[in-house]
Amino acid sequence: MLRILNLGCGDEEFGTDRVDIFKTKTTTLVWDIETKLPFEDGTFDEIYAKSVFEHMKNPFNMLLEIKRLLKVGGKVRLITDNGNFIFYLWNFMGIKHGDYRYCGEGVRKADAHYMFFQNEHLRNYFNQAGLKIISNKLIPNIYCKRDRNIQKIISFFLTKKIGMPHIEVIAEKEGENG
Repeated sequence: MLRILNLGCGDEEFGTDRVDIFKTKTTTLVWDIETKLPFEDGTFDEIYAKSVFEHMKNPFNMLLEIKRLLKVGGKVRLITDNGNFIFYLWNFMGIKHGDYRYCGEGVRKADAHYMFFQNEHLRNYFNQAGLKIISNKLIPNIYCKRDRNIQKIISFFLTKKIGMPHIEVIAEKEGENG
């Protein structure tokens, strides 16, 4: 049986092991993923992390932990915000589309965004972590249908670089000599 780790699972049911900093209806382990996870080296065939990387205080450490947890030949699929996306650029100009401060008070205060990434940043992180990139591409909105339709209109008039709100990286853990 394949073991799939979903890091920052939220309410998603994908994966055999689902870890989040908060207890949700699907979480199998509540854990701060900024720290070493309680799994043996080479436990997972696949690791999935959607909308988590931008929440890490030290994203490079997260990639090193992912590499530790993957079996040789195992794959990681990471989806994060595209820092070039037009709405994020607007935020820096004072035009508010999304709120990238804290996601709320109290317990949610720990759930902050720390940075935006571009494809080049992600390639550098993955290469330095020793994970071989298979695919690194801009992708459309992964959340609500209404936003996907707005995004299609935006990407029609703009370049894909600033018209796509997310980046997806798929990478593989190579063998010791790879």
